[in-house]
Amino acid sequence: MYTFPPPDIIDLIRKMFNGTLRSVLLCQNCGCKRTQTESFSSISLPLAKEFPTTTDTEVRSSRRGKISVEVCLNNFTRPEELGDLTNCPSCSFKTKTLKQHTFSKLPEILCLHLKRFDSAKNKKITDFVSFPAHNLDMGKHLPHW
Repeated sequence: MYTFPPPDIIDLIRKMFNGTLRSVLLCQNCGCKRTQTESFSSISLPLAKEFPTTTDTEVRSSRRGKISVEVCLNNFTRPEELGDLTNCPSCSFKTKTLKQHTFSKLPEILCLHLKRFDSAKNKKITDFVSFPAHNLDMGKHLPHW
């Protein structure tokens, strides 16, 4: 028979592994921001060799054919335009909307799930993923809007 761990152990695990993800929708018509938060215990990062790059380091990394976890995190937190028009509660129009994920609270231990399956090609991505052993800078992935 399975017994659940004591509440203090569960609280310790939550404190160590749970964080909060912030999702912001920005109406491109009136600038209205809608924010929603949700807790997470791991983040699923899609892997791809070519993401839109903004820094020289990212460009050099993608040219070498390596996948960098920093580039994957940058892509995860980069604002993206939603495909469908969205109703804005402020201006009452269906408008183009930007969506951005940021981390509002980082856990003590961040678990990243690397999505290694390419559904378009129906095969596993076996490329090496570079990951810094120390000092992964998460500051640029915190809210800045």
